[in-house]
Amino acid sequence: MTDASKYYKIEENKLIRTHRTCPKCGTGFFLGDHYDRYVCGFCRYTVFKRKGKKGTTGGARRRTPRKRTKSN
Repeated sequence: MTDASKYYKIEENKLIRTHRTCPKCGTGFFLGDHYDRYVCGFCRYTVFKRKGKKGTTGGARRRTPRKRTKSN
């Protein structure tokens, strides 16, 4: 059984959920936190995390797609 204290915390007599919940299943189902995505274990709803931060100028450039050529 998992420890419920990592999913909830109490601040000023209010219960606050610390993890994301599944929009399809409701508030009782939490999304599992993986390295690149959040996944509901019940219905398999998946939300992918963004790879980079918006507005960063450094790093790798985005590649342009290849031009298509007709094959005979």
